[in-house]
Amino acid sequence: MKLVYPAIFYPYESGDGYVVEFPDLPGCITQGESIEEAFEMAADAASGWIFTSIEEGEDLPKPSSDLKISDFEDAVLINYILLDMDYLIVLLNIKNYLLRKKKKEHLRNLI
Repeated sequence: MKLVYPAIFYPYESGDGYVVEFPDLPGCITQGESIEEAFEMAADAASGWIFTSIEEGEDLPKPSSDLKISDFEDAVLINYILLDMDYLIVLLNIKNYLLRKKKKEHLRNLI
């Protein structure tokens, strides 16, 4: 599963690095000391946010499509971040399998 969400990049107040916020993912904020690191951290933070939502059975928010940089005070960049969720979905499936297996073993021990 591949997802794309817009990220808003703001410069650090000190000027060294960036804060990244996802307007469609409430509370999903990260940072990086360089633009490259900010992009990496953005993908990681958003993937974790999405993974948690899937794990909790929540509906995923639709990504915004018509954002304007002028709508975000002090923003220097809006960019869409590609999230490759395939490996996280595999991990979630493995986790659920192991939990079911542990539960079955526990039930067998009760009998």
